[in-house]
Amino acid sequence: MPLQWFEDLASHESSAWETEGVRLLSISDEASGTGDNRVGGQIDDAIATAAARCGPAALWRLAVGTAAARGERFAVGDGFVLEGIAGAVATESFTANELCHLWCLTIGALVWEVEGGRTRITLLRDALLAAASRLRLGDVQARMQAAAPFEFSLPESRYGHSAPRSEEEFEAKLRASTIGDAVSKLADRVQSSDKDRWSDNWRGAAVCGERLQREHPVNHAELVRTLSLLLRYRDEGYSWSFSSFGSAVAAILPLLPEPEQRTFRAWTIETIDTADSPDIWLVAASDNLRTLVRLYATTATTADLRAGLERELRMHETWILGPTRENRRPWPAIDISPDRDQEPISWAAFAFSSLIDLLGSRSSARCRAAIKGLFSLLAMEPATNALGVDIWDGLDRERRYLLLTLLERLATEHPSHFAVWQPLAEAELRAGGGVEQLQAWVTLDAFARATAVPPDHWQLPSDDPPCTAKLRALQSSSSKFRVTRWARLA
Repeated sequence: MPLQWFEDLASHESSAWETEGVRLLSISDEASGTGDNRVGGQIDDAIATAAARCGPAALWRLAVGTAAARGERFAVGDGFVLEGIAGAVATESFTANELCHLWCLTIGALVWEVEGGRTRITLLRDALLAAASRLRLGDVQARMQAAAPFEFSLPESRYGHSAPRSEEEFEAKLRASTIGDAVSKLADRVQSSDKDRWSDNWRGAAVCGERLQREHPVNHAELVRTLSLLLRYRDEGYSWSFSSFGSAVAAILPLLPEPEQRTFRAWTIETIDTADSPDIWLVAASDNLRTLVRLYATTATTADLRAGLERELRMHETWILGPTRENRRPWPAIDISPDRDQEPISWAAFAFSSLIDLLGSRSSARCRAAIKGLFSLLAMEPATNALGVDIWDGLDRERRYLLLTLLERLATEHPSHFAVWQPLAEAELRAGGGVEQLQAWVTLDAFARATAVPPDHWQLPSDDPPCTAKLRALQSSSSKFRVTRWARLA
């Protein structure tokens, strides 16, 4: 229930992610740590989507804070960040460059060799393409395909897919019919079918209600009243969520005039079945009444939505912190305090920071993916390479070495993009040591060959570190020195 309240509030105020959203996420993590949290993934995705709608800086704060609280090594190590991006691109405005930058993040943060990685790659690909179509950005598909042809061509995962079921076919028929015919078909089925098929009926009622919200036909009021009367055919004492009835109520009730909403709420209370055991009917009645309160709030004001969510959050926090908050602890457990110096101000910077972070992975497959995503990002447009200047000095030796390896290919294939990196590679050649210095020379040598720079343009240090002798020997003996050779010698 708190998740639904949050989604309703976030649809009006995405900024709720950093107040109510972080509290809900902290509650969810507490539940995951103590038992079976069946909606943890949905809560993660909803809050990440709200943060992503607020921009890259907001999503970065959420990603870093959540990773720290959960003991994750990487900011985008948990897939919920990408799920949030997928949710944001479905509704928000993005440029063609931004969608392509997010594609580079997708192929760099996910490993196609595993089923879960392939599934998410195809989902993000389809979400980005759908956004490009919605925003009429015609060149995005070609750019995405050129950046990563293999990942772009991955087929949709078969995981979780099955042949259409009878209820899905019924819903498809309702969507294909005119709205008037759809309501008539539903009415005939509700009045003639047995209770075993009622879940299918209520899903169909939800489809019709959602269509009435969008289409608003001439006979809108008549059709809404018909649907509201069909709801009263239900006589089960279980919670509405048990048979998809809640989805139908959520789609239809807000369409009713206020007097008819009151009538429906009165009917709900009058038909509470107390014949069953209290542990069943009390839970069902409580759940259903809370649903009615939330649906009423969605037709009222944002303040009502916030008040309802606050009540739900405080109820759950009481179990964690105690009735008088006697269990003193940092709360919310997820710290999203802003670090203005580290927050990416663009989606390109978000992708760049995330992939640089992933270069530290101990997994070779994950590291390979991050390198490919970074190369695609840097090769896409020259301006993106300027991001490297700010982070270079803060890189550890391993990340610097891997980045220099990537830059060797960039210098060869896109020498104009390498201009920003050239002073950094030269400084590494003069002051570095070990494999980083060797790779700096290899990268600069590749750049020299691509641009016809004289071979003695870069002078080696006079006070040789341990590996400089190898470097001099290699420089003088072989013009085809590459990574696969020097990695064994260093």
